[in-house]
Amino acid sequence: MSDDFVRAPDVPVRERLVDNSLFDDVENQIQHILEMSENEYISQQYQEIQQAEQQQQNRMNECIQLTHKVNKMLTFDKINTDIYETILTAFSLYQSGDTDTYTLASLEEYERTMRIIKSMRMTKEEQQFISRLFTYFDNCV
Repeated sequence: MSDDFVRAPDVPVRERLVDNSLFDDVENQIQHILEMSENEYISQQYQEIQQAEQQQQNRMNECIQLTHKVNKMLTFDKINTDIYETILTAFSLYQSGDTDTYTLASLEEYERTMRIIKSMRMTKEEQQFISRLFTYFDNCV
């Protein structure tokens, strides 16, 4: 078979059935609205990023003093190493933004952890933060 018998493709034709000026105005308005909304979207994204960074910084600042205190206690109190490591893990998860509350497995573990935390010198704000951070899993609920 020869290529002589194959017909060449038609040239695309773009036709407008109505006056172009009306559509050009509408297209310009739509383009302007899209540019405005894109700028607003970029501005909103920038603000959200700034807020997330500020929240991350606040989380870091909230835990930094407590982390130092727990690390200091960890060097002296070798008996309760597992509890101090649990506390540090909870702080780490909170700082990274992975969790707002750290749930302990039982009421006994919660009470033991709180007893050790209360034995450390802390400000009232730090105590409130700790009470918000730690919870326990209640099987009865």
